[in-house]
Amino acid sequence: MILSIRREHMVSPVGRRYYLHRKKNLTSGGIMIRRWQKALNQINRLLDFMVIVFSYYCSAYFWLVIIRNDRHNIALLQGNTFWLELAFAILLLFCYQVAGLYDSVRAKPIRYDVKWVLIVNAIAVLGVAALLFLLRIVEFSRGVLLAFYVFSTSLVIVKRSLVRAALWRYRGMGYNHKHVILIGSGALAQKYAETITKHPRFGYHIDGYIGIEDKLNSLPYLGEWSKDGEQILSRPGIDEVVAALDQNQIAML
Repeated sequence: MILSIRREHMVSPVGRRYYLHRKKNLTSGGIMIRRWQKALNQINRLLDFMVIVFSYYCSAYFWLVIIRNDRHNIALLQGNTFWLELAFAILLLFCYQVAGLYDSVRAKPIRYDVKWVLIVNAIAVLGVAALLFLLRIVEFSRGVLLAFYVFSTSLVIVKRSLVRAALWRYRGMGYNHKHVILIGSGALAQKYAETITKHPRFGYHIDGYIGIEDKLNSLPYLGEWSKDGEQILSRPGIDEVVAALDQNQIAML
């Protein structure tokens, strides 16, 4: 039964060929995956919050106690520490959300997370430094900000790498897979199928393809688009539809 349909079109030229990706949310399986993704995002936010709070405490203690021996700086005063930790955590979580770091990264490499954590943390720390300058708050040690950038960036990247590794292992065992119907039977479709097969950690399972028979021998043939397309896509159990078409097959859509 069709519950809802949401389509995202991403067309990118590959020489004289094109790749079109369409997402369909059709079944209870798709709903369960979305619920799992939502729960995972909440856990991710909670872990990031804890890491950022811990990072601020470590950076303040490291810079002001170990390096500077300045226990009376406002960045480390007992009455300020809680609120500063909370403020930094909320700020970075908001920035991560805006940067899309809590979106699905199922098929994105870990360097995507590394790049955006580096960028977002730098922008946040520079923004706080600029605010302190504008408000003329000279008592707050700028060294704490530098140490916070190093601690928070390193720990968040390590945490996200560990979560990624756990999810890849989980999906590699066959769990939390999205069921995909592939439209196309040319070179681009073959490349897509090979990529998914070689990387089970992405969490996709191709149920079959729509196109010309006997073109993708590694996948079940489901039929032709003109005759069977609508009927095939109305079946239960489909989470996503991927159209990987050569230029001469674009008319299929």
